[in-house]
Amino acid sequence: MDDFKTYYGLGNLNIDDLEFEKACRSDAVKSVLGALGQDWASNSITTAPFGAILRVAEGIDSLQNLATSGADLPTEVERGAVILCGLSQLGGLIFSILAIIVGMALCICAPVGSALALYLFRLLNQTEEASTARNLRIDKLLKERRVLMESEEKGVDKQTVRLESEPFLSASGV
Repeated sequence: MDDFKTYYGLGNLNIDDLEFEKACRSDAVKSVLGALGQDWASNSITTAPFGAILRVAEGIDSLQNLATSGADLPTEVERGAVILCGLSQLGGLIFSILAIIVGMALCICAPVGSALALYLFRLLNQTEEASTARNLRIDKLLKERRVLMESEEKGVDKQTVRLESEPFLSASGV
């Protein structure tokens, strides 16, 4: 199998002499910079989204350079430049693919994740249920107290009323 320089017909090109700004085509990145302006990069809040947009544009430039590498370019410098630039900008393409995969996975898992989060929240924060149970116990206690007070006013024996209000003891079992 031929080595890299022989396969692409690069001759005795020194790859270290190529500079990115002079050798690489980066039309998509320049278009994004022209459209959005470079003021976005100076603001710390918009740096991350701006960087993500530039990585996608870099992936587009990578595809263009790699597609051009198959064409018959006249000089070995041009052939070497499109290959080298295509590979160096490949990070943008990888980022774009991973961002799409992660975004789709998050969209698919969002209903399950939100249901789990809601369940955990309700499990850990049961204030509404505890408050309702407390209110029911207070209402029951007040009702029992009211029955006891009414029975005292009517002159009924206190022992009988207590037994009747107990849920587990019957009044006839005395």
